[in-house]
Amino acid sequence: MAVIKAIELAWVRDWKHVWLEVDSSLILDFLRSPSLVPWQLRVQWNNCLFRISQMNFHSSHIFREGNHVADALANYGTSSTDFVWWDTTPSFIASNCNEDRLGLPKFRVR
Repeated sequence: MAVIKAIELAWVRDWKHVWLEVDSSLILDFLRSPSLVPWQLRVQWNNCLFRISQMNFHSSHIFREGNHVADALANYGTSSTDFVWWDTTPSFIASNCNEDRLGLPKFRVR
């Protein structure tokens, strides 16, 4: 559902170049083989695929640990009940964004 909503948002904002980076290989399987998508989401997924076909679209897999900004945003999203859009970098990911921008390595310690 997150991919469907992300592509809907890109479509509404008329973004023509989209790179979807996911930590779920299942999503990449769904992109390659739409028949794997659960039937409850099939219409929405097919609409998503149509929109993707109209874009310069790329997708790739990244391990969760490899994208700390996305990980922080996902953690925020799991605790939020509202749709949120930021026009500037939210403060809780600012340091991660700066580290990414500078190309600094980041390690996850468990």
